[in-house]
Parts: sequence; C-alpha cells; structure tokens
Amino acid sequence: MWFDVFGFFIVHWPAWLSDALIIASVVLLLWALRDARRASVASLIGTIVAALGTLTGLIGAVLAGTLVSLILARSGIDFPWPASSIWWGDGALLMIGVAAMILPSRLLARRRLKRRASDCVGRDAWFGGWFVLAMLAAFVAFVAPGAVHPLLVPLVIAAAVTIIARARGWMSADWCAVATAVAALAVWAPLEPTFADAFGLSLGGFTALRGACIAIAMQPLCDPAR
Repeated sequence: MWFDVFGFFIVHWPAWLSDALIIASVVLLLWALRDARRASVASLIGTIVAALGTLTGLIGAVLAGTLVSLILARSGIDFPWPASSIWWGDGALLMIGVAAMILPSRLLARRRLKRRASDCVGRDAWFGGWFVLAMLAAFVAFVAPGAVHPLLVPLVIAAAVTIIARARGWMSADWCAVATAVAALAVWAPLEPTFADAFGLSLGGFTALRGACIAIAMQPLCDPAR
C-alpha cells in the first residue's frame, strides 16, 4: 500500500496492515462510544439512527450522481470532457454528493434535537457516520486492497481524535472535524485529477459518492444544528 501526499513524499505500509488498522479503528470507536454512553453524552439508538441516515445519504449520493450522468448522456450535448468543462462538471457532482449526505443527516439531527441535547446528537452523528465509513473501508479493502487508503486514513484519524476527545472529557471539539477533514482532503485531493481524467462525467454516481465520503469526514463532532 502506498500513495503520495501532494507529490511531496510517499506514505507506504504492508498491505496486511490496512485490515489491522480498520479493525483497530472500529475497536477504538466502539470503546469511545461505550464510554460516551456511560457519560450520557451519546446513545446507542442515536448512533444507529445516525448510521441509517448516513447510509441513506450515501445511497442518495450514488443515485443522484448516476441520474445526473444519465441526463447529461441523453441530452445530446457534445461536451468537451478533456477541456475545462470536466472540472465544473466534476465539482458539481462532488457538491451533489455533499448535499445528498448533509441533508438527511441534518433533518434527522433537527428532529432529535427536540428530545436530546445538541452536543449529544452531534456525537451520535459522529459515531454513526464513522461506523458506516468503516464498513465501506472494509468492503473496499476486501475487493480492492490497493484503493482503501482514501477511506482508511481519515478513519484512523477519526478514531484517534475521538479517543483524544474522550480523554478531554468529551469537551466540544470542532478540531476533531478539522483534523479528519484535513486527512481526507490530503488523500483525496491528489487523486481528483486522476479520477476526472479517467471517468469524466460518465460515472457520476462514483463522483457523488466521493463527495458524500468527504462530507462524512468534515461533519462536526458537536452541534449538528448550526
């Protein structure tokens, strides 16, 4: 397993370590969730609801991106994909994925805010989102081990900063979202030109899925109703 970070240096590790890191991240998140439940700052039901909302967002992103691609393909417009239009098209599909992920999560959070505190709902969303991303990373590690790092790196960072937040007494920690967002962008951004050149807008569902995954990484740990 190897990848470069903006062309400055190369990160690499044995392929078997990817599976171990996924398992370790899930264990750390489960441990943190158990502690959060005992401290009454998160709940199992809330985490499950948030995970279902995240799954809905991922599925919605794929469906929306695919639909947009089909509409463009059937429009009869001769788009010059190798030219600059590929970038606004790719960016638009990424934003569709981000919106498809954020909307159901926010709607669920606002409904639950009527019964629970804002920071608790935020942590439920945090745990639910990362457990879903861990399942997706495990699937990618099984079918395409060499392509798992875009999901694995932010997952490991998320598990690490969650443990740090736990050690600090579950204080409000937007820096957790910043850390995971930086990790996600560090591994995704260098790949984006390659994805755009390889797929163009023909696989809009895949592009929207990438946007949805970035949205998961950038969601705040607390206060989802902002």
